[in-house]
Amino acid sequence: MDYNDLTNKPTINGVELTSDMEVFDIGICEMTPEMVTEIFAETFGVVF
Repeated sequence: MDYNDLTNKPTINGVELTSDMEVFDIGICEMTPEMVTEIFAETFGVVF
């Protein structure tokens, strides 16, 4: 079966997934180490 022939293809954030997509195409951004540190500090009150 060819993926392009499927109906009801999977989506993320309302964007239909295709094989040549990048995370940015579906509204997902990469997290920097600084962003992860900030989330840990806000969530757990400590940084590991």
